[in-house]
Amino acid sequence: MLLEPTLRVSAMRIHRDRNIVYEANFHSGVNIVRGQNSTGKSTILDFIFYGLGGEDVPWKNEALLCDHVTLEVFLNGIPISLRRQVNDSIRNPMSIFWGPLNEAFKSSVSDWETYPYQRSTSKESFSQVLFRSLGLPELRGEGAANITMHQLLRLMYSDQRTPHDEIFRAEAFESDLNRETIGNYLCGVYSADLYEAQIELKQVESDLTRAVSDLRNIFAVLGKSGQGGATTLEFLQAEAAAVNEEMAVNESHLQELRKSNTVDQKAPAAQRLAKLRKELNDAQQNFSKAQSRLAELELEDKDSELFLREIDRRLVALDDSQKARSYLGSLRFQFCPCCLSATSTPSDGKSCHLCRNDLSEAPGDAQILRMKNELEIQKRESTALMKSRVNAINENRQNLESFKINLKNLEREFFKSGQTWSTPHEIEIETTSRKLGELSQRLKQISEYLKLANVLNELQQKRGSLEHKRSTLQEKIELLLSENEDVKKNAKHAIAEELLYLLKNELPRQDEFISATAVDWSFGKNRVAVNGATQFSESSMVILRHSFHVALLIASAKEKFFRFPRFLMIDGIEDGGQEQQRAFKFQKLIVDRCESLENEYQIIYATSEIEPSLNTDDYTVGKSSTTDDKTLSII
Repeated sequence: MLLEPTLRVSAMRIHRDRNIVYEANFHSGVNIVRGQNSTGKSTILDFIFYGLGGEDVPWKNEALLCDHVTLEVFLNGIPISLRRQVNDSIRNPMSIFWGPLNEAFKSSVSDWETYPYQRSTSKESFSQVLFRSLGLPELRGEGAANITMHQLLRLMYSDQRTPHDEIFRAEAFESDLNRETIGNYLCGVYSADLYEAQIELKQVESDLTRAVSDLRNIFAVLGKSGQGGATTLEFLQAEAAAVNEEMAVNESHLQELRKSNTVDQKAPAAQRLAKLRKELNDAQQNFSKAQSRLAELELEDKDSELFLREIDRRLVALDDSQKARSYLGSLRFQFCPCCLSATSTPSDGKSCHLCRNDLSEAPGDAQILRMKNELEIQKRESTALMKSRVNAINENRQNLESFKINLKNLEREFFKSGQTWSTPHEIEIETTSRKLGELSQRLKQISEYLKLANVLNELQQKRGSLEHKRSTLQEKIELLLSENEDVKKNAKHAIAEELLYLLKNELPRQDEFISATAVDWSFGKNRVAVNGATQFSESSMVILRHSFHVALLIASAKEKFFRFPRFLMIDGIEDGGQEQQRAFKFQKLIVDRCESLENEYQIIYATSEIEPSLNTDDYTVGKSSTTDDKTLSII
């Protein structure tokens, strides 16, 4: 059976120029890379670690002569191909082909998709793609940095260079919190719902902090300017109505005064009307453009909503298609649907029993995985564009109101000027005209305050909505954390049970292992304890470290809730000055314990002294390397 997530390496090729300097096929279960010391066994495991997305590999000179490494891996049973350039640079990108290796080598360069190590606003990282393909939720560590494939692999690769008393592959400048987060994550403690709720809560709190800060700053400025509470929508709308009413009275009075003036002022009137006409035309154009732009943005926003719904529908359809393939893939026809003749089963088992064409290794599933990846990228980009468009819509609505007020003022002035024109008529005409100017200016000022009041109103509504959302998310997170405590206890029990079994059944050399009744560990402190003790003989420390990783793998292969991808690499299995008999016993114990598992898993370990009964094609991988015939065939 296949539990998700499950990662399995099925083939690897290492290239130099156009030559293949190493090639091997791997199988489910136990894979043993064997050979004499200093012949390149660790280098092979390092290449697998690097090809899967690992970093900080201390390449040997022979390895740096190679150009790139290519892996065929099965992610939840679906084959894809991975390729990375080999050099002494850091954070190299990864190229992905959505299909098996034999098809990848026949394909053109354009069929490979290249992803960087680190995400950007325009491109996903290869860790994001691999996480999605494995069905793993993204995880953020300390400082909001996203956890990468490299971080997960540090718990899936028990290498030779790391001190024997540490759980994680050694890395400089790493915090206890980061290790604790990764360890708990792989043990299934962080659910996808909890992770998404925590991420959403961080975003909501950030938005809420920004909204509160904006409100505080605006009110501080208003307080210094003496505006105080005179910026509410209700107050400003009432004041605008009062100013308009006063302007109407003064305009009526001014018109009466001008009608009483009989001096011919047609020429100045025509000039004034011409100027007003131009200003009015410009104002009408600005208002029309703003209306058109707003309508365009709102139409694009609706179109984006429909597009996102279509993407979600297609993602659901792809999932349904994949399920249908899994249910109907093995359907066989007894009779041909065309000629009704009886069908026969092909002898080689690799051809279609109807059309006789060769069957590839789940290419349909690989294409579904590729299409899901492309749809997720489109969804992320469209969501970002939609958010930017909403901001543009809000800004255009505010500008439209300002254009509207300005247009109405010009229309009123143009209409007034067209109806009556006369020279200033005594002091009363000048006073009335000046008053109208003051009122018009006040109306413009009110329109600006209205824009500010709208902003304040939106911010206050947004603050209330965010506070409610924060409260809801906090309640949800508390509930999920409570549920995750049960998962954490179950994971700890499952690992401890396997670890005690391995320690008690290895060759009896360490008294604490023989009498072990309790084991404990801390991912953060990077230590494993047996009966409260953490320090033993060097050879026993090696056994303890490797036993913990094997226990973690076995527990994950038994319990569905683990996120550990049922994949493990061990190097230096006989390190620490172990006697041969103890190393042989430990190898046999691993194989016997793992072969009782019903679900798919994979262990790849390297040894210079293989237990004799395991030196068969069922377990070994590649050639047995010697000082005269090393793992990398570099001439």
